[in-house]
Amino acid sequence: MALTQKYSLQYQGMKVIILYPRPIRQGICQGCQRSIERNEIKTTQLHHTYYAYKNETVKKNPYKALENTLELCFPCHECADSLRTLTVMSPERVTEIFRLLPPEQKARITRICKLILSDSETKDLNIGKTIKAKGESKE
Repeated sequence: MALTQKYSLQYQGMKVIILYPRPIRQGICQGCQRSIERNEIKTTQLHHTYYAYKNETVKKNPYKALENTLELCFPCHECADSLRTLTVMSPERVTEIFRLLPPEQKARITRICKLILSDSETKDLNIGKTIKAKGESKE
């Protein structure tokens, strides 16, 4: 299969160009399932769940920039960025910021966390049980 199509993406603020045999995006948000083809969204973005490599490594092997990515619409990408930020901060710092929030935001975040834990337990990931047992998140 010939590597003839040129695609660009961002990796930690660096523009990366790769040659790939097919489009690197499918046009469907993996978060909400909305589609460009169905005119539900205008574009998708590649979101890195985490950055596994230094920029120098990606410069040497640009295909590494495709690892740990999700294709998301803009609203889902904003949410994923926020979640990634939470995962790189210390739990103590996140807790301190949480304490500063108004009651309505605290209630909403608490509800979201309960839904995430419930969904994780339902899908037998045992994340909720790990958190309850250890008093911390599974990393």
